[in-house]
Amino acid sequence: MQSTFEQLSDEILMIIFSYLDDVVSIFQTFLGLNQHINHILLDRRLHLLTDFLCINIDSETMSSYYNSLEFRYVTQKFMSLNEITNNNEIVQCLESLVCFHIKNQYIRLDKEFQLNQDHFQSIRKQLTDNEIQNVDNELKIAFNKLEHTSNTIQQIHSLIYIRGARLECDDDNQMRSFDLARAISRQMVFYYKSTLYHYKKKFYHLISIFKGLIISNPNLLKISHYLSYGFNVVHFLLFTIFQRRFIYTNQLCTTNLYYYQSLVDLVLLSIRSILNDKSWSESYLFEILNMIKSNEESINSNSNIVFRTTEIELLKILLDQSNLHMTIPWTDNTNHSFTQALNHLIKNDRMNIVLMMHRHNQFLRNFLHTTAYIEKFIDIMLGNCKRKQLFKQLLDEKPLNACFIRKEFLFQLLNKKQFQMLKKMITLSNTVLNELDEDGNDLLLYLCLKVHGCRHRFIQYLIKIGCNIQRKNFFNQSFFDVIELKRNRKLLTKLFEHEIISIDKITGKIKIS
Repeated sequence: MQSTFEQLSDEILMIIFSYLDDVVSIFQTFLGLNQHINHILLDRRLHLLTDFLCINIDSETMSSYYNSLEFRYVTQKFMSLNEITNNNEIVQCLESLVCFHIKNQYIRLDKEFQLNQDHFQSIRKQLTDNEIQNVDNELKIAFNKLEHTSNTIQQIHSLIYIRGARLECDDDNQMRSFDLARAISRQMVFYYKSTLYHYKKKFYHLISIFKGLIISNPNLLKISHYLSYGFNVVHFLLFTIFQRRFIYTNQLCTTNLYYYQSLVDLVLLSIRSILNDKSWSESYLFEILNMIKSNEESINSNSNIVFRTTEIELLKILLDQSNLHMTIPWTDNTNHSFTQALNHLIKNDRMNIVLMMHRHNQFLRNFLHTTAYIEKFIDIMLGNCKRKQLFKQLLDEKPLNACFIRKEFLFQLLNKKQFQMLKKMITLSNTVLNELDEDGNDLLLYLCLKVHGCRHRFIQYLIKIGCNIQRKNFFNQSFFDVIELKRNRKLLTKLFEHEIISIDKITGKIKIS
């Protein structure tokens, strides 16, 4: 008697699925085969949805995740999928889980910061000055000898969380001696190079130590000695995420993704720790925008979805926090820095970031609506086919598309014969048909006088949608005058050949067919 895969018991199927490493591949391969398989894949006991996030999670948090609106929506969506499953649908649902996790973690870490900071301060208040000096010195010695042994890690953990020790940075010499960025970097290199599962527990204790150091003394984040990675610790951490260091340059595995998520937690806690610090400047944001890489990876693997969605969510948080310190109106230097950042994003085919920022940030909206950026940098935006496709997406976005319906931009598109984009813009607002250049030419006259090459089809389109063929420019030239110019002989022939114009048998003059 023959047996099939789906006839195996639920428990055996769960064991098989648990041995498969990439959750995205599991969903794309098995989800939608039938309702029985769907139920197994989404069973909480298999916990594939939280496994996809690669997070260190306890049973209580897991339960709260699965009971959240986001997880319930994804579960219902996946449960209803059938054999004609769209992989993009699966990816979008998984991206929404990453968004939920980052937002949830940011809120949770904010509470953790407040709770641990209050706890830490209450411990120190109970110590004498001599006890504080002794315990801080003990932590200094232990930190400078930080190794990967359990004893060292547990000793530092106890000094911070139980005895109230912290690393002090009262002067420049001490600031240079405690290089937190370098310490984090060295530990990351060690753990990311290792794929051994038993290192995970040590790594989580290590991340807990770094969190404790930051919470006990947020001034550590200002240390800028480790210049090869940035201005300070927060800059180094963001550089590690957005430049895709360590985890991206070594063989990827699930264990490394757990390390990555712990690093993201450290980034979120660090951002929270400097909320009220004036050092959070606009230049800081611009540098981060210039770190963003192109989407070179087209494969929607577990790691790629987590990476790119995490970067977007972190950028949203950074944009929100930068709003607290940006001044309006922007200075010329700020406009210049932001222009460079936008150029970098567009050149790296990241119009999706520009679109997200426009939706999310009032400063970008003001910048695009009140400056001549679009007209000046049209060549960058239309640099290749992919950018053109992304640019068309921007034209669908309200109120962003209003930035493009400006006469300078319209005539530039005419010069470049971007007729499809012009059609889209005319559809958005037919008032552009009345826009005039410096010589009084509307789109139809401009096309005949100042654009070269094949253009008869767009002339036909403009006439069909109601462009005024009787309008005259400042040189008293109408459409019929300019098409009879010597330089337009080829154009005139094309217009006759395609029966766009003809000769009136009564008057002998050219008319619209």
